[in-house]
Amino acid sequence: MYDRIRSRYCRFALLATATTRALSLILLIALALGSAEKILAQSTFGSVRGIAQDSSGALLPDTQLTLHSLDENTDRKVKSDTDGNFTFENVKAGSYSLQADIDGFAAKVINGVTVAARQDVRLTVVMTVAAQTSTVDVIAGGDQLINSEDATLGDSKDNIQMTQLPLNNRATTTSPLGALGLSPNVQQDSQGNIALGGASSSMVNFSVDGISTANVRQNGALQDAYPSQEGISAVKVTAFNNSAEFSQVGDVTFTTKNGTNNIHGSLFEYLQNQALDANPYGFTGKAPKKFNTFGGSLSGPVILPHLYNGQNKTFFFFDYEGNRRTTAALQQFLVPTQADRNGDLTDLTPQGQTPVIIPQTKISATAKALLNYYPLPNVSGQNGFNYENFQSTPARTDGADVRIDQTFGSKNSAYARFSRKNITSQFANPFLPNDVDSIHNRSLLVSDTYTVTPRLLNEFRFGFTNVTTSVGFPISGASALQQLNLQGVHISQHPQRDIHEGQAHAEGRHRRPQATVHRYRAVPSVG
Repeated sequence: MYDRIRSRYCRFALLATATTRALSLILLIALALGSAEKILAQSTFGSVRGIAQDSSGALLPDTQLTLHSLDENTDRKVKSDTDGNFTFENVKAGSYSLQADIDGFAAKVINGVTVAARQDVRLTVVMTVAAQTSTVDVIAGGDQLINSEDATLGDSKDNIQMTQLPLNNRATTTSPLGALGLSPNVQQDSQGNIALGGASSSMVNFSVDGISTANVRQNGALQDAYPSQEGISAVKVTAFNNSAEFSQVGDVTFTTKNGTNNIHGSLFEYLQNQALDANPYGFTGKAPKKFNTFGGSLSGPVILPHLYNGQNKTFFFFDYEGNRRTTAALQQFLVPTQADRNGDLTDLTPQGQTPVIIPQTKISATAKALLNYYPLPNVSGQNGFNYENFQSTPARTDGADVRIDQTFGSKNSAYARFSRKNITSQFANPFLPNDVDSIHNRSLLVSDTYTVTPRLLNEFRFGFTNVTTSVGFPISGASALQQLNLQGVHISQHPQRDIHEGQAHAEGRHRRPQATVHRYRAVPSVG
């Protein structure tokens, strides 16, 4: 009997819990649908809002407002409410014109409206009584750049500023993070971590098109999980009073370029070498150095002759960026001379003592095998070293990005972006072959925006970021031990792959043979 009662009670409790959750979900949806305010989740779109009034300041309800995209030749329409207010949400960064129409008044066109990522542009539309002139054209003023919607403090940089100002970041990396030095709110610590507005680096959120690129294994940003600078439309840095939707004190948002009705293309080449460098201190020649970054981009409407004409509705953007870097690690060491290798240690014997000479037959095979890793001296007369070298550490980067935008109509638009970047770099080891590290970055984004009603809009966005890092070293532990002819060592207890696996060597590098970071995000947004 007790078991039956307990079973019924458990079923009743589960039913009550499920009912409570269902009612909570229904209430949440009802609140979301019934609210006229924005409910956003790290959206990268901007907005255009304002008020329609006549020259006396009287409000003009039911004014028809048309936001025209100059880049895509598409229109969005809304009507002002009873207080004359109007809002266009989820507006792509770009150039627009705004036209207002209402009976009894001349049509008003405001040109030169520019929307940046996450920017709320406010405009005041002043209508004049219809006369002989049917349309009044004006140019949007600089006041649209002033944020009057909230207390957020930040700044934005567009692609021209990022790529053409005299920055030297392309000499060392293809990551657009180097361009953040343009922002007055950015500080970097000794480890290169980025902080904003005096907060620590762990209090900054990083994203590309609304998809996080924060490093989940340590504070800061993933260094190379970004499109090429050529494919970045703008970057917005928010340092103070950041919106709660970004969950951090500071925020760095990158937005990518999209195609337009006009065909655009670019080619670039960056070269830096050692021609004007001085000799490193203590060395007799210049250190080899060559940075070569090159690539280009192409964008426009998708047109397949005799098959498809994407003018005004389907657009593409593609870019490629490559980097070839040749640098060198400066090395100065004191190594055994040929006499030392033969057993004559006279140069190591303290003055006044009998020179130490070891017969060849007494030198162990293990010592001879170890000496094979040491080079012979190549300089003389120096204090503390007799060998110097510029150890070559080449690196190679190849990255590409592609984005497709589709306008289905005035109410529905979508876009998808895929980015890949492969990096191979070498790190010098004293007397040993270089480590050869590889980093593979992949990211995907799909976003769909649908206007249900003039006051209800939905955006769905899915994306992932994948970073795989691996370390290669040409000497296996078991093979090296066999060559050293060590006695009494069990080869099976030593790694077969990387002699540095899980360990740090003389230069302090500590890397796992392979590590993968995955970031997935699916974000529905209703406003």
